[in-house]
Amino acid sequence: MYSAHVDSNSPAESSSAAVAEAAFLDPATEETYQAARTRLLAPTSGPSGSVWLVLSLLAFAALELVQRGSISNLVLLVAVLLFHELGHYVGMVALGYRDVRMFFIPLFGAAVSGRRGGGSQTREAVVLLLGPVPGIVFGASAAVGAVAFHSMGLKTVAEYLLGINLLNLLPVIPLDGGRLGSVILFSRWRWSEALFVGGTLAVAIIFCASHGAWVFAGGALFLLLLLPVQLRMSKAAARLRDEGVALANDPAALDDRAMRALFMGVTSVMPKATPKVAADWMGQVLEMASRRAPSVGRSLALLAVWAAAFGVGVFAMTLVALLK
Repeated sequence: MYSAHVDSNSPAESSSAAVAEAAFLDPATEETYQAARTRLLAPTSGPSGSVWLVLSLLAFAALELVQRGSISNLVLLVAVLLFHELGHYVGMVALGYRDVRMFFIPLFGAAVSGRRGGGSQTREAVVLLLGPVPGIVFGASAAVGAVAFHSMGLKTVAEYLLGINLLNLLPVIPLDGGRLGSVILFSRWRWSEALFVGGTLAVAIIFCASHGAWVFAGGALFLLLLLPVQLRMSKAAARLRDEGVALANDPAALDDRAMRALFMGVTSVMPKATPKVAADWMGQVLEMASRRAPSVGRSLALLAVWAAAFGVGVFAMTLVALLK
């Protein structure tokens, strides 16, 4: 980590203010910084969002079809996942996220990615809820219809909608409910957030492994192994704020002092990082440094929405289970 105190024996830990005085003394470091800065301000574009969605969907469908062997169940599963992720997607676009993409993850499900760009985390919490809450509403409606008309078809639709979306509301990382809990309850304190993330991932690993879900256990283990790096990144973000570096949600708005301080914070964690990796982490540290936890009132309101959706989902699932 860089430090606010200059240590002549540890040039990598010089303060961001000192870094801003001149270019890096090491030409190689300066070259890496300039390349990382360029990548951060003008990231290289990969396949278009629609191409990536189609390719990932085909890979996901092929593997699921091998496992399930039922085209009708596969179509229903894909439809429910698309509906869930479309809620996240629309929320991100409406709330000003950048580079929003939807894609499928073979064997895991689907996801939407985008750059929030700092600011209040209320937006992130709303986006997290916009995935499972509409699915719960439609699933509950399908459950009522299944009971009213004694429809096995509606029962199956309700089971898929409620099962997938209730699962996502569980307060376990990396599910929507776990990420929501991290945002509204634990993001104000770095160590409490790390303990919550680490604890829920450990629970997920044990649960998945005990039920033979080795792919999901492996995914949770991978995220757990990344936690120390994430923790050090959050420390770098905290120091940027403590040092009074002029932060902006948009990397293009950073002055040279702030950009170099950001680079030093990342390379102190990963001194051998390539320009691409450094640029990726610079963007993440900047977002961490410029984010603000929701107010207490908003946190309580968001928590109430989560609790209501979860309660409705459990009731509707119980209703469906009673239908024979």
